[in-house]
Formats: sequence, C-alpha cells, structure tokens
Amino acid sequence: MSTRDYDKKAEQAKQDAERAKEDMRRAAERGGEAAKGAAQEAGEAAKGAAQQAKEAAQEGASKVASTLHDASDTVEAKTREMAGTVREQIEEKPMTSTLTALGIGVFIGWLLGSRR
Repeated sequence: MSTRDYDKKAEQAKQDAERAKEDMRRAAERGGEAAKGAAQEAGEAAKGAAQQAKEAAQEGASKVASTLHDASDTVEAKTREMAGTVREQIEEKPMTSTLTALGIGVFIGWLLGSRR
C-alpha cells in the first residue's frame, strides 16, 4: 500500500469520525428533548394526582362533618327526650325524686369524705 492509500483511508476515517460525532450530537439532542418532555408529563401527572388527593380529602372532610352534624342532632334529640322523661317523673313523684337526689348527694359526699 502506498502513502496515498493510507492518506485516503485516514481521510475516510476522519470523515467517518466526524459523521459519528454529528450523529451522537443529534442523538443527544433528541434524548434531551425526550427527557424534557417526559419531565413535563411527569410534572403534569403529579399536579393531577395532587388535585385528586385534595378533592378526595375535601370530600372526606365534608362526609365527616356531615356525620358529626347528624350525630350531634341525634344526641341533642335524645338529651331533650331524657330531660322530658326526668321532668315527668319528678312531677309525678316529687317525694321519691327528692329522696333519690338526697341519697345520691349523701353517697357522693361519703365517697369524697372517705378519700381524705
């Protein structure tokens, strides 16, 4: 092989290296663009998931508040009912009610006094 052949092959190798370098640069650019697009999609998906979580939490809080309100109404109604029943019993049997209250008071006083 002559020097000229080596020079041609060297020039060809140099051109091949330049093409490979350019191909790699383009591939890197495409990869960067793809990564950027994927990051944007991931960000949008995260925003959507956060919004769904927020809505679910608000819905759950609303259900809890509604349940507590219903329970409060039920307790209030039962309390009024029991107060009415006690009032009726006191009106029907005032002496028994007074003696019962007195007995309870004495018992509580005895319990508190015995602890000292």
